[in-house]
Amino acid sequence: MKRVHVELTQEDIDHGKPESCSECPVARAVARAMGVVCVVHVDCQIAVSDGDTWWTPLPAVVETFVDNFDNVNQRVLCEPFAFDLELLRWDEGVEPA
Repeated sequence: MKRVHVELTQEDIDHGKPESCSECPVARAVARAMGVVCVVHVDCQIAVSDGDTWWTPLPAVVETFVDNFDNVNQRVLCEPFAFDLELLRWDEGVEPA
């Protein structure tokens, strides 16, 4: 298991792309926190590779942020915040659905 602290910034919000699994604010913030180029966010989970492949279900607060960001009428609710992820290696435990 790998623990990662993620700071989602206003710049992530300003430059993130709605409904993008690899360029949304969450993917941008996780990529920066892990020092990698690409993160993929799909169906309430996130996967990232830094030599090993890691995945985790996203915390509910992150999913709420994504739902608001993807809805143009709710985007005004989006503000910078921080969250922690506990990532599992792809070959550990239960694989993502």
